Amino acid sequence: MLFGDEKTKGAIMRVIECSSFEELPAKALECFSYPRVQNFFLSLDWFRVHFDTVLSGRSPLLFLISDEGGEPKALLCAVTDGKGRSIVGQTSFYTIEYGMATTDDRILPEALTLLWQHVAKHH
Repeated sequence: MLFGDEKTKGAIMRVIECSSFEELPAKALECFSYPRVQNFFLSLDWFRVHFDTVLSGRSPLLFLISDEGGEPKALLCAVTDGKGRSIVGQTSFYTIEYGMATTDDRILPEALTLLWQHVAKHH
């Protein structure tokens, strides 16, 4: 689901919410898969395994941040209760690390700000 543009520090970025890995655009699958994401525990590959083995029965909620040209910039994988009432991060003893994967770590502060604004507005 595409949400409106948000302007952050001169760059326009968009948040796309996906409720399954299959909904992610092909560019995002490429950008956030291992070894493109050098930290395996922030890659889509890790989160797919995590959902398939540990979180079966729960619904993923994937926040993809892209620029105005549609290029993926950041991805945050979360879990929802399926009713849209709560969003739960993946921090637990099952995951070694938890964070937002980015194509360039310099955009992390802007991406996090945009994500917070998005969640506050839409959830």
